[in-house]
Amino acid sequence: MRTVLVIQLKLILFIVAAAATSTETRTPPTTTSQSTITASSLIVSTAISSALTISDQTYTRYGVSSGNYYYKTVQVTVSRTGSYSFACSSNMIAYGYLYNNSFVASTPALNLLISNGDLGGTAQFEFTYYLTSDVTYILVATTYSTGVTGTFSILASGPAALTLTVIVIPRPTGTTIVTIQ
Repeated sequence: MRTVLVIQLKLILFIVAAAATSTETRTPPTTTSQSTITASSLIVSTAISSALTISDQTYTRYGVSSGNYYYKTVQVTVSRTGSYSFACSSNMIAYGYLYNNSFVASTPALNLLISNGDLGGTAQFEFTYYLTSDVTYILVATTYSTGVTGTFSILASGPAALTLTVIVIPRPTGTTIVTIQ
């Protein structure tokens, strides 16, 4: 009996040693991994397409001293506070300006939060900004040169759904003259 036990023990040690020195390559089982997406890691994208035409309003964009630049205004509303990215795709050299609450074409520096154009030689604007859910933002899409028209698309992405709506902000129709006596 003792001989059988010793033989069994030697056989077990041989099998363990052989497994430890084996050159066999074992491939782990193939599994399909499913990512658990939490609310903080989710990226939601929204796109909008439009065009600058000769019927659009013009202004002198921020950063230049004169010129008639066609522009579109896009109202941006976010459902959750967080960091949002905006990127333009167009055949024009596109500039983008983000405003807090309102945009006034005659004073383009007023309420300006961030601007960008020709990011890294791409001829497109792209920027990221931290947006608050209880604020309305205005994104102004325009061009590098005056008088340029064409189509464009804006892709916006962030931690939650956002709404992009092309709006027209009417210019004041009259001039008020104040006389001081």
